[in-house]
Amino acid sequence: MRAVLPDGDFKVSFRYPVERVDCAIASIAKEEDAHLIVLGVARFNSMKDFMLGTAVDYVIRHSTVPVLVVKNRPTRPHDGIACATDFYPPSRKALEKAAELFPKADFQLIHAYHVTFEGWQKAEYVRKEVEKAERKVFDEFLQIHPETRKRVTTHLVYGSPGSALRKDIRESEAELLVLGTHGESALRHATIGSTANELLRSLPVDTLVVTNRE
Repeated sequence: MRAVLPDGDFKVSFRYPVERVDCAIASIAKEEDAHLIVLGVARFNSMKDFMLGTAVDYVIRHSTVPVLVVKNRPTRPHDGIACATDFYPPSRKALEKAAELFPKADFQLIHAYHVTFEGWQKAEYVRKEVEKAERKVFDEFLQIHPETRKRVTTHLVYGSPGSALRKDIRESEAELLVLGTHGESALRHATIGSTANELLRSLPVDTLVVTNRE
């Protein structure tokens, strides 16, 4: 394992716990007071994975620090970053944490919206009123550190979060996606699902998940 590590001025230590993988990762991160957990992409191994989530899901739900899920072999620093927002505190925290972890990167901040009961409200003025309201909330959300604000480009997109992010990632060639999450329970994950979880699984780029817990 050491032989395949790149050269660099950093210290690497190995741990070999005899424990369930997901529990071991979460507990060692807490023991070491880690600032970031880095994991490879998840794979489904059993029917239980479909019900309660994989080891990656477990670590994200139980970690108090950001979790970086790596899907691609790194070739360069993450300079272009896409960040999803729903205007709730977890997405603000995710943006601020990402700005701290990647101080030289630029951010594409994306919010997707739609008209509620769109099938019954097809008038153009309805959509324009909704867009106006969403832009107002977007502006209020961007009351962040001035230096961070300079690095953020906003995108208000009509449609689903998944389609909006796929389009932006393709056009901007972002290498990293940032998501904020409440850190849902296994029961809620199984019965309701999670937008963050779906995006984590379906989008092809490395993903940094920041939980709204301390």
